[in-house]
Amino acid sequence: MARVRAMDYEGAIQEFEKALQANPSNASAHFELGWLYEKDERDLVGAIYHYDRYLRLRPNAPNADAVRARLQRCKQLLASTVTPISTAPTLQREIERLTAENMELKRQIETLRTYLATYLRTMTQTVTSVTQTQPQQYQTTSPPSVSAQGTAPQSVQTQPSPPSFRKHTIRQGETLYIIAKKYRVSVDALLKANPGIDPRKLQVGQTINVPTQ
Repeated sequence: MARVRAMDYEGAIQEFEKALQANPSNASAHFELGWLYEKDERDLVGAIYHYDRYLRLRPNAPNADAVRARLQRCKQLLASTVTPISTAPTLQREIERLTAENMELKRQIETLRTYLATYLRTMTQTVTSVTQTQPQQYQTTSPPSVSAQGTAPQSVQTQPSPPSFRKHTIRQGETLYIIAKKYRVSVDALLKANPGIDPRKLQVGQTINVPTQ
């Protein structure tokens, strides 16, 4: 909030995004990000997403009606940036589709953030437990005797086969949601097959891995 009062809006956005990485269910952070993204129409899609998440987390909040009004206003502003809806019903449906896809991607990212936060907490607890454990004394055991009839054959462990992928070159207008739907895989599977990829910065001509079913 100090950054907001200082009008450091970009810094405030980064701080609230970090808060969501630590706790994706932080309703206050969702509300503040919705307000920051709505301000000066900075990112209307982002504002819609965070207002929607806030209402899902706190449907009976004292300011719920005001947030719903802001959410509706953002949707109207987003629609007006293309063409008046009354004269272009097809564009209205396209806007709704793209907005839904964008929100779905954001939910997928939030799911991955939750998974990563849980994984990091587990790893931290494991490392702490290991470092606090006293070294154990190991007893020296004699090797097993070999019978006259020979040793029993050892079982061979089969190494799991590496995951197989196909390549896909991104085309104009494609998102991870569209690509996942095309190949009948989940967005989560696409993200895991392409570590480090940013769903918001896909480029035409970029090649990505698509897991085979």
